[in-house]
Amino acid sequence: MMKSEMIAELQLLQKSRYYKVTDEWTGKLLKSVKSVRKRLSNGLAKEGQMLVMLEQKLKLFALKK
Repeated sequence: MMKSEMIAELQLLQKSRYYKVTDEWTGKLLKSVKSVRKRLSNGLAKEGQMLVMLEQKLKLFALKK
């Protein structure tokens, strides 16, 4: 192999490794973001349910008076 061919092949190998690592990190980041979004959504849903229950209790308390 000529020196220029070896350099070109090495550059291709470096690019493919770069893209592989980039894809892996992107996948991990997206998975993490989805996990945080899911936890946040679940937390907000629970908070909403608690607010509805509190509102119902306040209405019952007001009706009793």
